[in-house]
Amino acid sequence: VGGALAHIVLCALVQLALGWPFLRTAPLAYIRGSLFGFGDLKQKWSVNYKFLPADVFFSRGFPLALLALHLLCLASLATRVWTARKGGLRSALRNIRAGRELHAEHVLATLTASNAVGVFFWRSLHFQFYTWY
Repeated sequence: VGGALAHIVLCALVQLALGWPFLRTAPLAYIRGSLFGFGDLKQKWSVNYKFLPADVFFSRGFPLALLALHLLCLASLATRVWTARKGGLRSALRNIRAGRELHAEHVLATLTASNAVGVFFWRSLHFQFYTWY
């Protein structure tokens, strides 16, 4: 488990390193661009939210609401589903610190579910991204 956490940290560091030139020169613009798009987002290509009125789809609050719902859904899964067999989130975290082994099926189910949540709350999801999923 410690090795997995080290790999997660490594992934985060790679993302930070790749974004560093943009974060260093224009951090707010970079964050805004990641949340609200860069002006080339077309509602007609969105798979998930094409049905919404344009004023809702392009509003400032919509991506923030999607982000909040995304995080809420992940937190709910983490506390009610992924860690339920281990006695809850706190107990599961203690098990990780104790070095207990994770089962491959549980890891796969957790990654698949978290990925599905991300796909569901992705405002600008295009058709081609569904092909690998």
